[in-house]
Amino acid sequence: MKKVYLILVHLGIFLYACQSQQSGNYNLEVSSFTAKLHEKKDNAVILDVRTPQEYQTGRIENAQNIDYNAPDFKEKINALDKNKPYFVYCLAGGRSIAAVNYMRENGFKEVYNLAGGVRAWRSQGLPLVKKNNFTNEQQDKISSNQYQALINSKPRVLIDFYAPWCLPCQKMKPFLEELDKELGQDVAIIRIDVEENKKLSENLKVKDIPFFILYENGIQKWTHQGYIDKEPLKKILTQ
Repeated sequence: MKKVYLILVHLGIFLYACQSQQSGNYNLEVSSFTAKLHEKKDNAVILDVRTPQEYQTGRIENAQNIDYNAPDFKEKINALDKNKPYFVYCLAGGRSIAAVNYMRENGFKEVYNLAGGVRAWRSQGLPLVKKNNFTNEQQDKISSNQYQALINSKPRVLIDFYAPWCLPCQKMKPFLEELDKELGQDVAIIRIDVEENKKLSENLKVKDIPFFILYENGIQKWTHQGYIDKEPLKKILTQ
C-alpha cells in the first residue's frame, strides 16, 4: 500500500509539472516576444490575425495573415503544423490572445501572444513591413487642428474610437447613432476609425477599442475602454 501511495504521489508531481509547463507565460511583452522569436527563429511561424486590409498597412516581417474574424479561421489554423512555435499578434492584443487560446486548446505545442499587438511593437520603435511609404501623420484623415475643432463643436462631445473589424464597436454603433439624435442639441457623438487615424490614436493613448473620451467645453472629463450599454452611457452623457 505504501508503495502504491508513493507512486501516486510521484505521478501527481509529474502531472503538476507538466501542467505548469503548459500553462507557463505565453502572453509576452515586446522585449520578451522578440527575444523568444530570436531564440526560435529557425522554426518560428509569425501569424498576423488582423484583417487583410490591416495586414497591408504594416506587418512584422515574415508574418503570414490569417484573419481571426474570417469564417475559415479555424480551418486555416488547424491546417498548420502543430509542433512548430507560433508567434501571434493583432492590433492591440485582443484578437491574438483569443487566437492563441484557441490554438493552445487544440493541440498546438508552443504558442506566444504579443501583448499590446502592433501598437506596442510600434511604441518600441520596431520596424514594420509596409505596403507604402506614407508616414502615420500623412495617413491620418483627421489632423490635430481638425480634432480640436471637433471636440469644441458642442458643449459635450463624445469621441468613439473604433475599427470596422471590432465586434463590440459594431454592436454599439446603432445605439450610438440613436443617442446622437436624441441628445443632438447639446451632445455630439463622433466616431473615429483608428486605422485611418493611427498617429492621432497613438497620441491620445488609445490602446484598445472601443475607446471613448468625453469632452466638456473642449476639456477631457471621462474616458472608458471597452463595451458599455446604451442606458449607462446615456446617463453619463446627461448627468
